Amino acid sequence: MSDTIARVKPELSVALASGAIAVTPNLRLARHLRREFATDALARRQTTWATPAILPYGAWLESLWLDLLAGDAASEPPRLLRPGQSLYAWQRIVAGNSQGAASIDARAAARLAVEAWELVHSWGAGGESWRGWPAIGLSEDQAAFVSWAESYSAATRSSRGLHRAFAAAVACCFRA
Repeated sequence: MSDTIARVKPELSVALASGAIAVTPNLRLARHLRREFATDALARRQTTWATPAILPYGAWLESLWLDLLAGDAASEPPRLLRPGQSLYAWQRIVAGNSQGAASIDARAAARLAVEAWELVHSWGAGGESWRGWPAIGLSEDQAAFVSWAESYSAATRSSRGLHRAFAAAVACCFRA
């Protein structure tokens, strides 16, 4: 176990036992923490305990979105795109708009574009910040991303789709 988890573990165990939700960056850590919680419960000679709510970020985001839909907080909420749906949209955009690059691998470029899109929005530079990039002089790859991002934004807007990079912010607006 890492030193960080060992230091956090007592407080986390108490919070989880009280019904808190722990959000992890990946499924592997969520599984590890669930196992640690069970090990602690067994060490305290418990024979039963409530399963703690430990979710990887994607699953937590989906549960937040489902809560929003179930609560009728929004009359016509956008459709939350699953990662595969988003990737497919990016692949279609990249394949159809490769800026003259004949030998581009649309699948690989689309995966990188999704990663870039999520990074741009994860670090608070979201919205449509890529639109300001052409003024600063871009490389060929950056210019391609700006073009693809514009197309992706228009496609999701017209289909009332919502990329998961925006889901938490949108859901929180309705929950407030």
